[in-house]
Amino acid sequence: RRKASSATFGDFVDALSPLLSSLEATQESLRKVWRLMDENRQGSLGIEDLTRIVSKYGIGFTAEEITDMLEFANENQDGEMDFDEFYGVFVRSQDGS
Repeated sequence: RRKASSATFGDFVDALSPLLSSLEATQESLRKVWRLMDENRQGSLGIEDLTRIVSKYGIGFTAEEITDMLEFANENQDGEMDFDEFYGVFVRSQDGS
């Protein structure tokens, strides 16, 4: 079960929206954001990466909210989020799911 959090993954993506090159969030524009977030080119982001991103871009989320967002996105339960999971959550948040 996924925990309810005061911050949603959609909020996280909204906070990153200035990094999007267009108003419409496409897979291509989200891939560009992903490349900015995945600085080490690991192919996935863990809690430390998300904490760094939140700090770097001045996004006001607590450690618990960051953990909740990672757990929400982490479909395969490996403790990290890959691009497909990131993209899938964004698509679901846009659809209102």
